[in-house]
Amino acid sequence: AHVPQGVTRHIAPPPGRVTVHCREGEAWITQDGDPKDVVLQASECAKLRHGDGMRVHALRGNCVLEIQVDA
Repeated sequence: AHVPQGVTRHIAPPPGRVTVHCREGEAWITQDGDPKDVVLQASECAKLRHGDGMRVHALRGNCVLEIQVDA
């Protein structure tokens, strides 16, 4: 997923366990129904709650995220 700086993008919930890898930039990630937000910088990753959509906001730089889905 590519998110330009200052833009917020909604990503529908994929089936399975989701790990988000930030490859470039700095991303703020919030999940529907989860009060805890995550901020990732380049080369960091986070496991997200199963089955919830997420919103990604590019805080600094254009963000490049790799979304890994495991069954």
